[in-house]
Amino acid sequence: MITIKASNDKMEYNKIWQALFEFNKEKDSSLTNDSYCVNDATNFYAYDGDELIGGIMCDILFNWLYIDILYVDEKMRGQDIGSMLMKEAEKFVKDKNLTGMYLLTADFQARPFYEKCGFEVCGCIEDMPPGSKMWILKKNSYIIRKLLSEGNPEIKKEIFEEKSLKNDEHERSNH
Repeated sequence: MITIKASNDKMEYNKIWQALFEFNKEKDSSLTNDSYCVNDATNFYAYDGDELIGGIMCDILFNWLYIDILYVDEKMRGQDIGSMLMKEAEKFVKDKNLTGMYLLTADFQARPFYEKCGFEVCGCIEDMPPGSKMWILKKNSYIIRKLLSEGNPEIKKEIFEEKSLKNDEHERSNH
């Protein structure tokens, strides 16, 4: 008899994940454990002395870094801590030669911050959470490499202008 049970058991989770990986690998031989592993990314945490004040939690899937959580304590916001955490994630993407980064953010969260960091909107889920929108944003590694190379302000300006044009086109196409 087949039964369905709710569980948060990590061993069961890993067994199902591995079975899915093996199935997908049969269909796409380019997949490797390094490019298709959840919970294998490094998380980064910000401290003020001994006090934990923020963090960025990430996973890797199909050679992309998924930013699951980015949080900075409210009293510490506005001090570039989120930017410092994001910069560490970008270095990780560059060092691991990942394709890029992606994340989800709701209307009431940090979409403007992510766009300032070079992310671009690539999708939207309406009414998630109810009455709001959930935005899907991505940042390809070629942009990360450009931003990290030499910190050249002209490159940053070029990327910002290119991103702004894409965002304008995206906004026009949605109206």
